[in-house]
Amino acid sequence: MRPLCVAGPVGSATIERLSAQDAETFQFSLAELLVEAVEEGSSLGFLPPLGLDEAKRYWLSLRDEVQLGTRLLIAARASDRVVAAAQLALPSWPNAQHRAEVQKVIVAATSRRSRLGSCLMAHVHRVAREEGRTLLLLNARADSGAERFYRAIGYREAGVVPGYSLGPNNERFDNKLLFYGLSPHSVPGTDPPGCPLRGGVPSGTKVR
Repeated sequence: MRPLCVAGPVGSATIERLSAQDAETFQFSLAELLVEAVEEGSSLGFLPPLGLDEAKRYWLSLRDEVQLGTRLLIAARASDRVVAAAQLALPSWPNAQHRAEVQKVIVAATSRRSRLGSCLMAHVHRVAREEGRTLLLLNARADSGAERFYRAIGYREAGVVPGYSLGPNNERFDNKLLFYGLSPHSVPGTDPPGCPLRGGVPSGTKVR
């Protein structure tokens, strides 16, 4: 199955599913990506300062779930470094086989405003569809850049949880639960807009 290749102002990147072994191979650049985002104040479950060793341990802790297929790790690589990443957590409950949770979507500072985030999410949607997951859920800090990004690509609000997460000074932040409904089959215009596909890769292309 072919990965997607995307091109933008900052160069080209390949977006693909990573294996458990890949998580180990790219642990350093994945850790750098997470540390950068946390230092900038992103709400990703961690508080600054986050050390590289702790960040590497986090990524390595996902290997079992990735190996089992209950968690999918999707990344954009440029020059053998991970410049963006996202996760899909797949519930195993019998009544939840149609849904997945999008988690820890991160784009490196040098790759932002290049539409890589939209391309990454388009790829996440395609992977979810291939897995039969057509209802996607995610959490975002209220009134954050992340919330604005998700709303811009079509996610809708399901509710607000007051004081959901803590900041570095023990301040509390509200959280938005957002959702996105996918069609069972790829339909033009249903994936996030603004993703320039290099080489004419069709919307239904399989991913690895």
